[in-house]
Amino acid sequence: MRLGLLGCGRWGVNILRELLGLGCTVLVADPDPSAQRRARQLGAVQTCSYASDLKADAWLVATPASSHDAVLAELLETGRPIFCEKPFVTSVASAQRLVAQAAERLCVGHVWRHHPGIQAIARLLKREELGPVRRIDSRRVNGPSPRTDVDPIWTLAPHDLSILLELLGHLPPTLSAAAEWHAGKPAGLLACLGQAGSDGLLCSIEVSSRYAVKQRTLRVHCEGGRICFDGVASSLQLWRAGAEQPETPAFDPTPPLRRELAAFLAFLAGGPLPASSAVEAAQIVERLCELRRQAGVDV
Repeated sequence: MRLGLLGCGRWGVNILRELLGLGCTVLVADPDPSAQRRARQLGAVQTCSYASDLKADAWLVATPASSHDAVLAELLETGRPIFCEKPFVTSVASAQRLVAQAAERLCVGHVWRHHPGIQAIARLLKREELGPVRRIDSRRVNGPSPRTDVDPIWTLAPHDLSILLELLGHLPPTLSAAAEWHAGKPAGLLACLGQAGSDGLLCSIEVSSRYAVKQRTLRVHCEGGRICFDGVASSLQLWRAGAEQPETPAFDPTPPLRRELAAFLAFLAGGPLPASSAVEAAQIVERLCELRRQAGVDV
């Protein structure tokens, strides 16, 4: 099977390395000559500037987010399965149109859903080892992003919403949202989702490109304890109520991008559509657009 990779930039090159490591035959389209040279050096069997010059059995899209709508529209005409990096698209109308057109052969790369640490937390919650979940706090902050075609809310927040989907199986309703601004442009978002009340579930999301130190943290507070996950250190701690020391559950060290791409390859071989499907990705786009409007970003 010949896989066509569109875009071999900062993230696309990671996709290329993992696909080659999984034994795939990869063809790369990127208008940047330096990206083409890098792809050939790594092991791509063909490079060119445009997808129309490639004949592939399936596609992977790692182009800038603002191009996804047009790129996916072109690729869907080939009738081949597609893996598209997040954010899926940046409008509800585009997401709904693409789902209606090709939900059965289109998935979106929400890599944190495939992180073994996040999946370990999801299993703990499903078994209700610590009782009902009362609160989930997610923080995803760093310095300025090299991506300039969309703002940091589009770059960062889809990850946190996809993690909520993995842990809860649904996205809680929006309670509030406020934007962080810098130089007249959105630089971050503070959002609260869930149900108000003493027995309700509250979820907070903080994303920002105005921090000096990169942080990827998740805290899950349950009736009988809490779970703390550090995505930068890739560490997991489980604190049971009354315990003086945390447990440190082990999890598979396989990089989440490799696991995600392996799931897509399994789909191409006849397996189920992996997480996240286009249907779930559209839910994330819809919720993020709602949060942006409530925060006064898109009005």
